[in-house]
Amino acid sequence: MPGTIKQIIERAMRSLGVLAQGEQLEAAQVQDGLDALREMLDAWSLKGVMIPFRTLETFNINELNASYTWGTGGDFNSPAPVEIYDAYISDGSGADWPLKQLDAIWWAQQKFKLVISRPVGFWYEPGTLLSTIRFDVLPFDPSVTFISGKPLDTTQPLTATLGLPIGYSRAMRWCLAGELAPEYEIEIVRGSVLWSNIKDAKRTVMNRYARAPIARFDKAMLPSGHTDYSIESGPVGH
Repeated sequence: MPGTIKQIIERAMRSLGVLAQGEQLEAAQVQDGLDALREMLDAWSLKGVMIPFRTLETFNINELNASYTWGTGGDFNSPAPVEIYDAYISDGSGADWPLKQLDAIWWAQQKFKLVISRPVGFWYEPGTLLSTIRFDVLPFDPSVTFISGKPLDTTQPLTATLGLPIGYSRAMRWCLAGELAPEYEIEIVRGSVLWSNIKDAKRTVMNRYARAPIARFDKAMLPSGHTDYSIESGPVGH
């Protein structure tokens, strides 16, 4: 199954009949495919759609801070993830402890945020420029590791493994074929296998990764002593 940018481009070209089985991409075809892939991902991002690739990263933490910004220039200085799959905290001697990912209401209701201890969970709050990780206590362990999905980076080497979620190599292949078809003067006939596969691939991507906008409110409007608001139960965190 294709797992690199080059493999996705190759299979998209073969799906269109531009590239024969066993035939290698020419340099111009690689560039055509890469340009089309970047334009497609840019167009999806305007619709709130991000395709994540799986990454594993370890960051230093300290007992003076329970909250860390995540993003270019933040405390965790790397692109912020679209989603977090798993996380664990390490004591520096080889022992790791799993962390639970919980929500804003859970975090707001924690009573010991200023206690130095080993965290059992965290809340991940996506942001526009910087996202934020908030632990339930002040961590005394030296590092934390996250396994996360980040926006697909098309500037990495063509042969680098992307670590796409299961099924998304196929979806990317057919969506890219749809983007390349006009450039190679290939007609996509409604009802054809090509048309059906492209339509199904687009539906898969949009249904899974189209993100609703985050609702915002003015915390000054909350009753005294409350720190957050649940649309289901009202003010919380008093």
